[in-house]
Amino acid sequence: MSARGAEPSERVLSLDLPAIDAALPLQGLPYGSVTELQVRGTSGAATSFALCACRAAQQQAASASSAGTGGAVSPWCAFIDPAATLYAPGVARLGVDLDHLLVVRPELEAVGRAAIRIVEANLASVLVIDLSGVELSLDEHVWERNVRRLALAVKSAATSILLLTRSEQFQTLPLPTSMRLEFTRRSSESFELRVAKERTGRISPPRSLPYSIFDLAAARVEPLPAVSARVVSAHAAPALAAVRRVS
Repeated sequence: MSARGAEPSERVLSLDLPAIDAALPLQGLPYGSVTELQVRGTSGAATSFALCACRAAQQQAASASSAGTGGAVSPWCAFIDPAATLYAPGVARLGVDLDHLLVVRPELEAVGRAAIRIVEANLASVLVIDLSGVELSLDEHVWERNVRRLALAVKSAATSILLLTRSEQFQTLPLPTSMRLEFTRRSSESFELRVAKERTGRISPPRSLPYSIFDLAAARVEPLPAVSARVVSAHAAPALAAVRRVS
């Protein structure tokens, strides 16, 4: 269970992937916090992990709605994609409900503001911020402040923030996230997942997992629909002006 006002022990999003949930300290992702997904090398596992978190949150919201307890968890997820690397057929293949995925493509300097606005609007159960595809140098001090602001804004919200980075981006000033998961490609068929940082000290050695763990055999491939301008303007218009269709 996860909802606004729930006990801290209940504020966890299970990915419904037993091998991955078992590798995480809380057997899922904490709501109300910022988790860094750090890519080491060329692994695409971090993006798949983030999208599976979106799928799990959407399924949880659908289950709650069917049970008549909807409202605790938003069916919406948001993906901030400044490098425009999100691939719509791949998103669909992982089973994400494309009708409830907000894709935002702001200029790099506006990413932090867009993220804060989405959190403050209580719009999404999962907010993904993908910096891993950004080739320009990132100001570590700016992003330290951004993460602290996001952590404060999301603390009491039913939202889990996932920040995708590359290992070489924040070497001198590690980000103040509550947890850092490291993803390392080992072969074309497997990757390693390591809990490198956790606020209570529950770190773990690398665990080898197959890429096939993310597959959803029955997923439909379909184009990602454009986001309604009305939805954007109602929740976060100024910073979300760069919302575009992914195709």
